[in-house]
Amino acid sequence: MAKTARVFLSDVHLGTGRSYDWFQPSRHRAKLLAVLDYAIEHHTRIKDLVLLGDIFDTWLCPIEQPPHTIADILAANPEIVAKLRVCVEKLDNVFYINGNHDMSVTQQDLAPLGVGARKVQRIPAYQAGLLYAEHGHRFAMFNAADRLHDPTHALPIGYFVTRVLCGHSDYNKPGAIVRYIDDLLESACTTQTITSSVLEALMELTGHCDDDVVHMPFGRQKWTLGAVKRRYASVFDRWVEKFGHRYAIRSVLGELNALGWFADRLATSRGYRVVVLGHSHQAKMDKDQWFVADDRIYANAGYMCPSGDDDTNFIEVDKSPQGLVVNLMRADDNAVSTVKTLRV
Repeated sequence: MAKTARVFLSDVHLGTGRSYDWFQPSRHRAKLLAVLDYAIEHHTRIKDLVLLGDIFDTWLCPIEQPPHTIADILAANPEIVAKLRVCVEKLDNVFYINGNHDMSVTQQDLAPLGVGARKVQRIPAYQAGLLYAEHGHRFAMFNAADRLHDPTHALPIGYFVTRVLCGHSDYNKPGAIVRYIDDLLESACTTQTITSSVLEALMELTGHCDDDVVHMPFGRQKWTLGAVKRRYASVFDRWVEKFGHRYAIRSVLGELNALGWFADRLATSRGYRVVVLGHSHQAKMDKDQWFVADDRIYANAGYMCPSGDDDTNFIEVDKSPQGLVVNLMRADDNAVSTVKTLRV
C-alpha cells in the first residue's frame, strides 16, 4: 500500500520540567506520546512526520538565569526521545523545521534522535506537490529572525518579551503580546516605536526595569533591558522599508492568530492548494474562497501544551485520487480522533 499521509506536529515547547515551562509532563506528555504512537501505528500509510517548529523551547527562561540547551531538554525527556527514535525508525522521513523558540536548533542537536544511518532531517520548509508547510513565525514582526538588530544569532524582540514574561500567568500564548498594543496606541504610542513600547509595558507589568540584566544564551555578553529597548526601537520602520506599510501592520496582527492572510498570499503566489502553519497556538482549518480564485485550505497545527481545557491538536494531510484530504486531529491521553475534515 502506498504511503500518502503526512502528519504535522507543532509548538510542543519541550523544556526541562521547570514550573515555568509551558510543557508540563504531568499534563501534556501522555497526549504527545499519543500523537507519536498514532504516527507509529499508522506507519504503513503515513509517509512523513513533520515537526513544524517550537518543538523544543530555548527561549522560556527568567532573565536572571541562563537558558537551558537542547541537550538539557533531551536529557529531561527520555521517554519522548525514545518515542521519536521509534518514529525515525518506522517512518520514511521525520523532518524538523525550526520555529522561533527553537531557531538555534542545528542538525547536530538532533543527532541523538537518529537510529543508525537514519536521522531527523532539518529542513527550512516542507513541500510535497501542492502542499506546503512552515512554522509561520517569519510573518510575525516580534518573532521573525532578526539579523539586522542581532547579526550574530538573529534573536528578535520577541525573545526578550518571552524572557521578561516567563512565569507570568498572563503569558502562555504568542497573542499575549498583542493585548497591550491597542492600549499603547491609544496612549499616543506610534507604530515607529511599537516594539520597544510593548517591551516597556510588559516590563512594567512584571516589575522589571531598564537596568535589569538578561543572561544570554551561547555564552554571550549579558544585555540590560534598557539596551534591548534601544536596539530594537526601529523594527517597525525596517519592516515598512522592506515590505511596505500594509504588510508591516499585518505582521503585527500575525501575533494574534492572524496568519491566514499570509497563508493566502503563499497559496495565490505559488499555487499551493494546502498551506500548513504553526506558531499561533490556535488550531484552525479554513477553506477560503474569498481571497483566492480556487478552493484552497489554510490549516494551523495548534499547540501541544494548553494550560486550560483547550484541545491538543495536530494536522494530518492525506492524498486521495480526488485530491488532498486535510484532517484537524485531537490528541487525548490515550487516543487520537478527527475533529474536522476538509477536501480540496
